[in-house]
Parts: sequence; C-alpha cells; structure tokens
Amino acid sequence: MAELERRLSRIEDERAIERMIASYGPLVDAGVAEATGDLWAAEGSYDVEGWPMRSRADVVAMVGSDAHQGLITRGCCHFLGPSVVTVDGDSAVAVCESILVRNRDGVFLAAAFVQVLEHGNRLGRCHVVVESFLDNRPGFCGRVLRTKQRFGRKF
Repeated sequence: MAELERRLSRIEDERAIERMIASYGPLVDAGVAEATGDLWAAEGSYDVEGWPMRSRADVVAMVGSDAHQGLITRGCCHFLGPSVVTVDGDSAVAVCESILVRNRDGVFLAAAFVQVLEHGNRLGRCHVVVESFLDNRPGFCGRVLRTKQRFGRKF
C-alpha cells in the first residue's frame, strides 16, 4: 500500500507541475502580471531573451512592462508543449519546448525555445536553454535535439 501511495503522490506532483507550466501562456498573454508571477517562487528566476529576472517581483514587472504590454497589443501567443517532468522527492525537473508567435508589422514571427525548469512547490528556476527564430533553415531540429542531449537525459 505504501508503494501505491508513493506512486500516486508522484503522479499528482507531476500533474500539478504540468498544469502550472500550461497556465503560463494564457496568463502572460492576457497580461495578468500578479497571477503570472505567482507561478514563481519568491526567489525564482527566469532568463529570457537577454532579460534576467531574479524574483517573482521581477516576473511581475516584466509582464507589466511597456515591452511586454506592447507584445500583447501588437498580438502574441505563447505556446508551451507537453512537459516531461521528473519528480525526485520534494524536487522536480521539467523540460518543455515553447514557441512565442508575435506580430511584427503584420508579419508573424515564431521564436522557439527549449526550457528547463526546476521546481519545488513553485517554479524555482526557468532558464531558456536555446533560442532560435524559425526560418526553415535545415538543421533547426538538430540544434534543438543536440541541446537537449547536453543534459544527459533522454527525452
């Protein structure tokens, strides 16, 4: 019975983390700064496109910033793919791919990312591992796969 309870607890933790990650796109695209920030631990960090954030307050400030609000006004959408979550006791690591589609003067551009997230009860750290604009160059998928393999995990 103890083994079954342990397995169920791990599955519940994985599902909660997956739901938290999936909520990021709709929240950030709606510009809901406080709710987006609540996804991070108070000391959590998020590094994206040269913008280092080192706290929940920094994430809230980013969502409310003129730069981000401009993305929303012009039209953008964050898509996060399924997460691969590995729970180990009270901590977990999640890996997912995400795409940001944004309108730039009537042309929609897509930026693809691989994100590695370390979790406690909330997002502890979210680091963009690779960033590249989609432009149909051969080898784009190969670069993403090689980046994933650097972590020594099979995805």
